[in-house]
Amino acid sequence: MKFNLFGVVDRKTTARVKAVLETPVEGDLLEVTIDSEGGSVFDGLSIYSNIQAFEGPKTAVIESAAFSIASYIAMAFDQVAIVKNGWMMIHNPSVQANGGPDELKRQSELLAKLKVEMVSAYAAKTGIPPETIERMMDEETYLNAEEALAAGFVDKIIDRETTSQIEPTALNSM
Repeated sequence: MKFNLFGVVDRKTTARVKAVLETPVEGDLLEVTIDSEGGSVFDGLSIYSNIQAFEGPKTAVIESAAFSIASYIAMAFDQVAIVKNGWMMIHNPSVQANGGPDELKRQSELLAKLKVEMVSAYAAKTGIPPETIERMMDEETYLNAEEALAAGFVDKIIDRETTSQIEPTALNSM
């Protein structure tokens, strides 16, 4: 079973992924191509959980970019490959919030919980200590294919290049 995870991660993406995964063939291989600037943290968490629950072998191929929550989704796979001109980016979860001090405090506490969950997935895949992952997220770390491989975020580099499906303006809104 193959599908693409291109563009912004949102409710529509989550619904599509769930629909695909609801009818798997027993023992089937799941292969997902990722080229995404990220998007909704909660939709990404849902996609990650659904992919993790898939009982067959799971492979992701990062074609060009797995930024933000898309890099977290990639951690749900058994094997992760990246094209030689591919990139990954990890950073802290964020939210747009308004309200008084109590509401902002609740949002801050939620973000801290989300970060713990994300750190755990990155650390489990890479073997990097959680404290180091936290620093990388604090610094909004971009990794080219070779850096992603050396750090353990991916398992191999594919010897080809691709053009990104990401709209250039999408990166300006992150």
